[in-house]
Formats: sequence, structure tokens, C-alpha cells
Amino acid sequence: MKIINTICMVVISAACFAQFRTTTIQTPYGKTNVTTYTPQPYIYYGSGTVQSSSKYKFTIVLKTDTTLQAKTKIDLSGKPDKVKIKVNKKRRTVLPADTKEIYRVMPDGRKLSGMPVDSCWLFKVIERKKINAYSDMPVRGYMYAKAIQLGDEGEIVPLTLDNLTKMIGETNDPELQRLIRKKKVLSALAHANGDVFF
Repeated sequence: MKIINTICMVVISAACFAQFRTTTIQTPYGKTNVTTYTPQPYIYYGSGTVQSSSKYKFTIVLKTDTTLQAKTKIDLSGKPDKVKIKVNKKRRTVLPADTKEIYRVMPDGRKLSGMPVDSCWLFKVIERKKINAYSDMPVRGYMYAKAIQLGDEGEIVPLTLDNLTKMIGETNDPELQRLIRKKKVLSALAHANGDVFF
């Protein structure tokens, strides 16, 4: 199980990058493909380039199990992503590799948790039975989605038109076909989930 989780985390890190290269590695369970990526500027389908999140009250759980709380923003301007906080009146920079988790409590009381991957925290921003969506922005909704997962057991892969059409499969839905043909990725993702995104 531990090796499967490790492989999943490598795959999940794909969401933080844009250019792909797949290599095969040997594991105790046989050969598996691992995709690695070259960092690219953060361009979102719905909102252009984003340099940072808004300020939120975050709880940061470090690898040492120390818990820190701070009202801060996630800096997305370089890799890896980071948050800057004050601890005992000293400024400190926290990277994804330093943490077990970062989260904020949403206005509805639910926790929006970011898991550390290669160079970012990945938040599950859309939870659906069909296709889940992930983002490095701690904001629920489709706007900043950059990775997708078929159900809860599927592989998490970068949000691309190709990956999305593979997850959707054959469809007779004329509106979904139109959105895919026009390369409206977020609208197609939302429509496949029974939602609407403009």
C-alpha cells in the first residue's frame, strides 16, 4: 500500500506542471510508468495567469507534526509554491516539502485540504461521483482546476482536453460534444459532472 501511495503522489505532482515525459521504473510489484514534468507558467483555463491566492486563515501541519496558523496567501509566482508566515515574530517561508497538509475552513464549515506534492499543495476543489477536480488554489469550484480524477479511485492526471475526453469516453450528448469540439475544457468538465460553467 505504501508503494502505491508513493506512486500516486508522483502522478499527482503532474498537476503542478505542464510538459510531460514518461519513464518506466521497477517497483516491488513490477514495472510502472512514472510521468515527470517541466515547470511552466501558471495559466488557468478560466482566469489567465495567477501569481498568488487571496489571503486566508490557513492551518499548516508540518512534517514534525507542529501545527501553525496564519492568515497568509500561497505564492504561486515561482516553483515551488510557498507561504510566508510569522513565527515568534520572525518571518518564515514554508514549502510543500516541509508539510503534511495545509488547509482552510470554508464558510460552510467544511475543510478544504491541500496535500503536498512535488512543488505545490493540491486541493480537491470539485468532489463528484464522476470526475473530481484538483487545484493548487485553495478555492472550491471549476475556475482554477488543473488536474482531474475519474471517481475516487482513478489516477489523478493533468487537466487537458485529451485526458478529459478519455475520462468522459464515448458520449451521445450533443452539448458535451460541442464543448469538446470547441475546446471549452472547464465547461466540458462541468457539463460531464452535471454542472454548469461559463
